[in-house]
Amino acid sequence: MPRTNKSIKDGKKEKIFELRSHGYSYGQIQKIAGFSKSAIAYHLGDGQKEKCLERNKKLQRGVFRKTRDFISSSRGQRGEYKDNKVTRIGHIRKKARIFMYGHKGKRKGTYYMHKNKLTYQGGKVWDYLDRIWPGISLKDMKVQAVNQWTGKPDFEDGKPVMYPMVRCKLSDQVVDAEMSDVHCDHIDGNRLNNHPSNFSFVTRRFNAMKEQDNYDQLYENCKKFIKLYDRVRGTSPAELRSSGPKQRPERVATTLGVRGESARRGVSSDENEYRCGGAYRAMLKLFADNLKNENNT
Repeated sequence: MPRTNKSIKDGKKEKIFELRSHGYSYGQIQKIAGFSKSAIAYHLGDGQKEKCLERNKKLQRGVFRKTRDFISSSRGQRGEYKDNKVTRIGHIRKKARIFMYGHKGKRKGTYYMHKNKLTYQGGKVWDYLDRIWPGISLKDMKVQAVNQWTGKPDFEDGKPVMYPMVRCKLSDQVVDAEMSDVHCDHIDGNRLNNHPSNFSFVTRRFNAMKEQDNYDQLYENCKKFIKLYDRVRGTSPAELRSSGPKQRPERVATTLGVRGESARRGVSSDENEYRCGGAYRAMLKLFADNLKNENNT
C-alpha cells in the first residue's frame, strides 16, 4: 500500500523502526511518538500490511462504504454533500449552452464526440432562452418571463417577472436564473434529449429530488413518500378516522377574517397542515393541475 504524503512528511515509518531498534515496546513507542497502536502494528507486525489492504478493499465496497461515508462524512470533502455557496454566473447563456451540448464543456471536442447521440442538433442558445423570455437577445434583455407551465406572461404580486427572474417549474417560486442554485432541467429526465421543448429552469433542491425522473415518475414517488410518512406519523385520513381520541371540532371564529382555533392547542391550522405533509400535497396539486391542463391542450 503506498504511503500517504502525511506519513512521509511526518516520517512515521522511520520513527517507529528507530524506536523499535532501541528495544521499545508498542506501548512505549505510542507514548513517545504519539502514534496509534494500530499504526505501529501496521509497520512492525508480520502480515499486517496485507491484512490492512484486504480489509480496506472490503470497506470500499457496497454497504460498508456507504455506512463509513455516512459516519465520517468523507464524501462531503469531495463536494457531494457539503453546502454549496450560491454565486452568480457570468451569463445565463452558459447554462443553456451546457444543456444544448449535453455536457459541461470542459473538454474540447466532447460535443462532436457525442453529437450523434443527442436528439437535437444545430440549435442555438437563444432557441432555449426564448422559451422562457420570448424575444430575448443581446440587444434586448428587458423581456418578461413566461410561466413554464402555461406559456403565458408571468406576474408576481401584480408585477411582471422580468429577466433574469423566472418561476421555478417545480416549486412555483420566482428565482434569479443567473444564480448557481438554479439549474437547467431535462423535463423527461433524458440528458440526451436536448430539444428546446425539454428545457426548463428549476431550483437545485427540486432538481436533486427529481434526478432523471419525468414528471409522472416524480409525482408517483412523492405520493409514495406522503403515504408512508402519514402512516408512520399517524396523520393519514384513515388513521385519524380509525384510531386515537376523537378530536374536538374546530371552534368557529367570532371575529371576521380570523380563522378558527386549531384542534392542536397553540398551533395554527396552516402549520398543522404543513407539518402533516401539506407542502408535498401542494406540490402534488401543482403537478396534477398543470398536467391536466397540458392534457386538455
